[in-house]
Amino acid sequence: MAEQLLDPSWFRVADLKPRLRSHVRVQRHHYRGKRWYVIQDAGSGRYHRFTPLAYQLIGLMNGVRTLGRIWEVAARELGDDVPTQGETLRLLHQLYDADVLQTDMPADTAERLRRFDKERSKRRLQHLKSPLSIRIPLLDPERFLTSTCWLVQPLFSWFGAMLWLLVVGIGGTLAIIHWPELAEDTSGRLLAPQNLLLMWLAFPVVKSLHELGHAYAVKYWGGEVHQIGIMFLVFMPVPYVDASAAAAFRDKRKRALVGAMGILVELFVAALAMMVWLAVEPGIVKALAYNVMVISGISTVLFNGNPLLRFDAYYILADLVEIPNLSSRANKYLFYLIKRYAFGLKELQSPANAPGEEGWFLFYSPGSFIYRMIIFSTIIIFVAGEFFFIGVLMAIWAAFSLFVQPVYKGGKYLMSNAELARQRSRALVVSAASLIFISIIIFVAPVPLSTVAEGVIWAPKGSQLRAEASGFVARIHLQSGDSVEAGDLVITLEDSLLQPDLDIQLGELSALEARYDQARRDDRVRAGIVQEQIDGVKARIDRKREQIRNLEVKASRTGVLVLPGAKDLPQRYLQQGELLGYITAEGDTTVRTVVTQDEVDLVRNRTGRVDLRSEQNFERVIGAKIAREVPSASLKLPSVALGTMGGGRIAIDPLDSEGEQALEKVFQFDLVAANSLKEGIGSRIYVRFDHGWEPIGWAWFRALRRLLLRHFDV
Repeated sequence: MAEQLLDPSWFRVADLKPRLRSHVRVQRHHYRGKRWYVIQDAGSGRYHRFTPLAYQLIGLMNGVRTLGRIWEVAARELGDDVPTQGETLRLLHQLYDADVLQTDMPADTAERLRRFDKERSKRRLQHLKSPLSIRIPLLDPERFLTSTCWLVQPLFSWFGAMLWLLVVGIGGTLAIIHWPELAEDTSGRLLAPQNLLLMWLAFPVVKSLHELGHAYAVKYWGGEVHQIGIMFLVFMPVPYVDASAAAAFRDKRKRALVGAMGILVELFVAALAMMVWLAVEPGIVKALAYNVMVISGISTVLFNGNPLLRFDAYYILADLVEIPNLSSRANKYLFYLIKRYAFGLKELQSPANAPGEEGWFLFYSPGSFIYRMIIFSTIIIFVAGEFFFIGVLMAIWAAFSLFVQPVYKGGKYLMSNAELARQRSRALVVSAASLIFISIIIFVAPVPLSTVAEGVIWAPKGSQLRAEASGFVARIHLQSGDSVEAGDLVITLEDSLLQPDLDIQLGELSALEARYDQARRDDRVRAGIVQEQIDGVKARIDRKREQIRNLEVKASRTGVLVLPGAKDLPQRYLQQGELLGYITAEGDTTVRTVVTQDEVDLVRNRTGRVDLRSEQNFERVIGAKIAREVPSASLKLPSVALGTMGGGRIAIDPLDSEGEQALEKVFQFDLVAANSLKEGIGSRIYVRFDHGWEPIGWAWFRALRRLLLRHFDV
């Protein structure tokens, strides 16, 4: 017992008289029913959390008692719970390393400067590890916030809460009512060149209001904010403030509200923008309001409002569930499980020290890692594609920090860490087996491979019902869904000018014929001229009679009549050649679909089976085969329904108001269904090209190759 309790090097520090530095503040917090003490270092802005047992030792450090006397007092008061001398030395080292402890020894200025340089180098290294989010401190806003805090104090009250609920409630209701208008051609509106400048200008303004929300919340509840600056998030300048003073607040609700204040401000601004968007006429103000709504929504959903990234929602979650340092402790818990149960280090203690923390750790660590990799990979691809040389360098840099460095650290830990001295062989075997297993899953185990596209039921030749003459709809003889025979009258048009024109032409013909009879007896040359005039009038009469006959729209084939806009046809004026509907028949099974350049190689060379599903009857699967392929790529879509403007998945060129011009070239395929499709012409069909099985690693490699080919032509 004495060997565990005492430490042979204790005599070296027993006469020291430690105490906390004057700028250090201590706050008492409660997490999951347990009391903790948070030491706030006002000089560095850092916070350190200690258990009541550790703080009992810290509380005895007054600069008068020696360390030996402190331990003796603690041993008398705590009994069997007293920390060992080794644990006390580790606590002393932790306090010293945090630069919150001073002793009666003369101050070592060189040592202080060395630790300051070390801390500054550590911060710089942290920036280098995150090249996609570089922070540049600018100024201390404390004086400005203090002098203007009175302006926002009414908002931190029941009045402010009710105002926020009213405005956001109205804005949310309006957004739901006008959602079709908001969602219409989103990509076209956002990617338009003139809109990108507006978004670039609006983004920093919205984020400035966001950060001021954090800053004023800290000030209102008694904290201080000493740093404001610019963060380049994927080269986009974004303001930030250091609101870490909220970590010292005792009330977890205040800490959570400080974290939530930025999101609340953005939702308020978005609601106001919604009202402006509805109130103004189309123009720059309306476009700016739309961009503000989009910026607030995207940042809230993907970043600030998502607890899987270390932004606002993460700190809100950590405060509400009372688990400080949730992310780092979750990672430590995951590594603890690996070390204890896979590597056999039974003596390790779990980082979870309160009931319920294990469940949060098990969920948060893998979930955060997966989501972070998805977001960062997307950002890396974007940066590499948009900024080429510099972007590629920074993308490689970020990829190294995210993927290569953790693997290197893991290998170094396995090979040389003293913690594995007795279990190194087991750890190496388990790690190698795990690596082999993961490699088999990625590069050997096959998974289904397919390409999913969208198509439309295509009208075969002769199935279209068109107006053969211009006129107003006078009568509809058959309804959509009726069976028709070839030649059946479907619609009658009327043109009040055709019959009078025909009567005039007939009268002119009679006069010309009389002149011709007289000229034939008197002057054969003149008779020839009149005969030519008669032939011209007869031709015009034939055309008029044909136009009158064409006022009767008749079925060109036997089948089922489809009139999509039958309710709007009565008294409507139709132009000659205007499409009215279709006549479908058994055997009309053609589906026209398009695939992108990334997908065409698999569809063209590795398609084994083709399955079709319709929107109306999604459960029904119909087999099909490729009947025809247009060999060259095209930007023009065969149907508006395939583009984003018509609800499809193909991105449309923002400059094309008709919705038929794709943003990138597509390849067209005609499919023939094995069974008849009961859906009407033009109906959306979901197409699945089955390519068999392939390991997921090769699919990733092919996707990377396509990316390099598309962006860098390599």
